Amino acid sequence: MAHAAASIKKVREADLDEKEKNLERDRKKQRKIPRERMERKRKSDSNASFLRAARAGNLDKVVEYLKGGIDINTCNQNGLNALHLAAKEGHVGLVQELLGRGSSVDSATKKGNTALHIASLAGQAEVVKVLVKEGANINAQSQNGFTPLYMAAQENHIDVVKYLLENGANQSTATED
Repeated sequence: MAHAAASIKKVREADLDEKEKNLERDRKKQRKIPRERMERKRKSDSNASFLRAARAGNLDKVVEYLKGGIDINTCNQNGLNALHLAAKEGHVGLVQELLGRGSSVDSATKKGNTALHIASLAGQAEVVKVLVKEGANINAQSQNGFTPLYMAAQENHIDVVKYLLENGANQSTATED
C-alpha cells in the first residue's frame, strides 16, 4: 500500500511540474506578444515621424533617423516616401541629401507617381531641376498615363513646363484623359 501511495504521489508531482511548466510557457508567450506588438508600434511611430520630418523639411531630424537605421525607402499607406514628400514641399536641400544617401530618384507611389511628377504638379521648379539633373525619367508615366509635363501643364506651372520641354520632355506622350 505504501508503495502505491508513493507512486501516486510521484505521478501527482510530475503532473504538477508539467502544469507549472505549461503555465510558465504560457506566461512567457503572453509577455512576448505585447513586446512584439510594442516593437511594431514603435517602428511604425518612427516611420511616421521620419516621414513627417521629411515633409516639414527638417534635414537634421531626417539625417538623425537615417543614422538610427530607418529605411530611406519607408513609405506611408499611399506609397509616398521621404523623397516624394520633400519634393512636394519644395525642400531642395533635403531632396539632394536623400538622393545623395541612395534614395531612388524614380521610385513611384502606389499610383505610379515619381518625385518628378509630384514636384511638377506642385510647381516646385528648383526641385524639378535637381531631380532632372540627378537622372529622373523626364517622360515617366503614372498608372493613368500622366507625365510630369502633363501634370505641370494642368496646374499652369509655366516655368516647370518650359524647363521640362528644354530638357527632353515629350509633349506627344498620350494620357488616358
